[in-house]
Amino acid sequence: MIRKEDGRVRWMIEMDDVSTRSDRHRLDRMAEIFVFEEAALSGRPLGKNWVEAKRGALELAMHNAGRNGLAMPSRQRPGVRHKSVAEFFEHFGSQARCFTNRSEAGLPGQESFTTWSTFTDSTFDIVAGLVEGERIGILCIDDED
Repeated sequence: MIRKEDGRVRWMIEMDDVSTRSDRHRLDRMAEIFVFEEAALSGRPLGKNWVEAKRGALELAMHNAGRNGLAMPSRQRPGVRHKSVAEFFEHFGSQARCFTNRSEAGLPGQESFTTWSTFTDSTFDIVAGLVEGERIGILCIDDED
């Protein structure tokens, strides 16, 4: 298992037994062990509320949240990347399935998001769950107002 914490950007990647379970179920199992004790942060299973997303839009949303935070988001700058977010996505190829806790409307290029399922106890959070073969990972960015 690989774990990284960089301020409010936290992620885990592990190799998971590929089974007949759905990718959402596999992400939920990982959410149960997504614990960062120093920050008193832990994840919770989202079940059917994992929303499949386009990788480019999700990656941009995560870079923006990593750089700017979520409580007071600023103007999006598509070319500027957050180092820890980039490192997480580099572990997955282009065929990885991508999920988030926000509807597609909550990703860049949309007016506003219509659904959001909280993953942590923080006031704001955004999470990316990626699944590619045996590799599975969760990236979470949280923020307070």
